Amino acid sequence: MKKIFFSTIFCLLMCSQAYGQTWNIGYLNAEDVTATLNVESGTLTISGTGMLYVPQTPPWDSYASQITHVVIQEGITEIGPRSFGNYPGYSSLTSIEIPESVTKISESTFDGTLWYKSQPDGLVYIGKWLYEYKGTIPKGITINILEGTIGIAESALFSNNSISVIIPESVTKIGDYVIQNCNAIINISPIPISISLFAFYHVNKNTCRLYVPAGSKEAYQNPTYGWQDFNIIELPQISENDINFTSLENSAQVEWQPVENAEGYRLIIFRDETHTDTVCVLEFDATGTLIPRAKSQSTNISHTINDLSSGTYYYTFEILGVGNAVLTGLSSTFEVKETTGIAETQCIASLPVGYYNLLGAKLPQEPTSGIYIIKYDNGKTEKVVR
Repeated sequence: MKKIFFSTIFCLLMCSQAYGQTWNIGYLNAEDVTATLNVESGTLTISGTGMLYVPQTPPWDSYASQITHVVIQEGITEIGPRSFGNYPGYSSLTSIEIPESVTKISESTFDGTLWYKSQPDGLVYIGKWLYEYKGTIPKGITINILEGTIGIAESALFSNNSISVIIPESVTKIGDYVIQNCNAIINISPIPISISLFAFYHVNKNTCRLYVPAGSKEAYQNPTYGWQDFNIIELPQISENDINFTSLENSAQVEWQPVENAEGYRLIIFRDETHTDTVCVLEFDATGTLIPRAKSQSTNISHTINDLSSGTYYYTFEILGVGNAVLTGLSSTFEVKETTGIAETQCIASLPVGYYNLLGAKLPQEPTSGIYIIKYDNGKTEKVVR
């Protein structure tokens, strides 16, 4: 009988170690959050309410190489730092589930896992969260966060390089120290979400422009939400009526009204409706020209695109903000008249290289009136009457 008793106790001890380990890891009250490890399946389940808190070393660290899945259940609101140590400790962890109830993911929480090591460089998402940018963020890049993303983890885009960020309307949670150097933040949501004092703590809010939807500037200036210290600019609006193409032989002239607060413009011309076969990309400065020329912001901006074969072209016209971030845009079509002698479609944004009177004498600058000749960098000339 004694042998059977000891055998039963031994089995219970071994079975409990084989099938489950439990730790209380709540922040204010440890018992509010529980972590349970099923050693046999390799699944660590975290349940309860409140913050998952790991003071120093995760209590499950001795099982790190055996954990393959982490399931964080609904009710957990924050995932604290150091939760999954340093790689290669969690060299088998490939799957992580994040519930809708989470409002904060701390910096580098999952960097010690095989899941993170397996991610390519660039934006890394975990569930509906932007976890971080893996690798070095290129200088001047515009990061377009995926629509459907609900949260941005702490320090997700922290970098020495200046960047621009487009935040979709779906984002409702932004962690601390998200960005260090910023050219522009473009918020798509007309209703501001509340952010903490530390969300953009390192950002120079005098130079980083915050673009917001038309009609929402006043809301973003409300101190209740935390955006009021930014240089806030409403996003420009543009319609198909604001840009005009004139069909010419072997060319097309494009004209548009200057847009307030635009830092530049980009015109992308395609051969096909799906916008996959690109003819050319033309970028303009804030005055609407490819080179510095005196242009009044009160007059239309006009440019001629030469050496296009006849037919229908598709285009995307974009208004650019600081750092060349795309603020808004539209797509449509234009026609080029039939002509002869064009063997292939090119796309030459001809640039003026000199201005001459009718006797051939070079002028110091472009005249504002009269008759004169423009010589372009492609060798062509144009007679202008003003």
